[in-house]
Amino acid sequence: MNSDPQVRQSSRFEPETAWTVLSEAPLKGIGFAREVGTCLVWDEGDQLYLLDLAGEYRSVARSPGKVLAAAISDDGSRIALLVDGQRICLLDADLGVVADRPSPPDPLAIGIDPHGRFLVVSSKMGTNHIYNRFGKPSGKFDTIQPLAFITFVPDKPTLLGAASAGMIAAFDLEDAGAGKLNVEPFWQDRQISNVGRLSTTGDGAMILASCFTHGVQRYDLHGHNAGAYHLGGTCTHAVPDFAGRIMAVATLEGELSLLNSGGNVRWKTGLPRAVAALEVDPLGRFLIYGHGTGEVVRLNLYAGEGSAKRNHSPRAPVSKSATSGGQRANIGVVRAPAWTLPVVQSDNHAETAVLTILDDPPRVWFTPAAFAFRS
Repeated sequence: MNSDPQVRQSSRFEPETAWTVLSEAPLKGIGFAREVGTCLVWDEGDQLYLLDLAGEYRSVARSPGKVLAAAISDDGSRIALLVDGQRICLLDADLGVVADRPSPPDPLAIGIDPHGRFLVVSSKMGTNHIYNRFGKPSGKFDTIQPLAFITFVPDKPTLLGAASAGMIAAFDLEDAGAGKLNVEPFWQDRQISNVGRLSTTGDGAMILASCFTHGVQRYDLHGHNAGAYHLGGTCTHAVPDFAGRIMAVATLEGELSLLNSGGNVRWKTGLPRAVAALEVDPLGRFLIYGHGTGEVVRLNLYAGEGSAKRNHSPRAPVSKSATSGGQRANIGVVRAPAWTLPVVQSDNHAETAVLTILDDPPRVWFTPAAFAFRS
């Protein structure tokens, strides 16, 4: 995960806007590659944007077609698009087209695993199709109700899915050989309310279903319902950080709240418009949310997180269409080091150096340079 070299001294929330970026057309959705810190944005004009954590454009491209749904892997290596005309488009980390395949009839939702190896496409017929990273079929399974939401548990071979109303379920994933996956039902729970969003922590210990007027329904990895959090509004987005220490919740009435793992509200604010998309940094340092009018905002949760406030023009760097392979618009800024120390005297010496990292106590060792220093 992305980490900050500075140690946060306080657990008190002091949210402040780090930056705001505008899409060229009304916003449709946001996806967040948590491992690499890349934000995927797509709008009503079928424009695709990749933003880094500083709010800078990494790549911009035109979608191969009208985007119905999209997902990005946690490592940022694959982007999956459901495109009008019953097509699946797989893009690489620079928005270049890897595969363009026919989708199942009446596609509904799409999800991609954290390493970009497999994606699942649901259909209105209740049949869910699995594809590998190159768009080749890798299996399928059926559900009683069509899955409107699909998400993978990062640390477990488990797939989560929810119907738009009446069902939330988990499935075990097994390697079937030859690049195929077997999917077996793990558990299922029937909901009495509609679902607007499904999210999970890294280990699946906290699974959150945003159930509008029925609040945030919480499950664990074994399907036990731990109850609901009611915030007095119509809950549309509930997203935890990777470890489940905090939860960000947005309502249709325009409220944005931060809850601790026990469900207690630690901070709340009113926004001028309802949130159309919401993502949480895996380490719980910031939120990225967007409004339907096109604003994409990074909100730092603690003072001094290090992102300067800035506004970006709606005009992104010009790039090629995604149908012609895409083009990197701007290279992301590498984080500045907290400190540096010379350890070798020449390139030849560097070629023979061996790096060793120790966890406890934290040490970094270089051999044969014979330097050792604390991390």
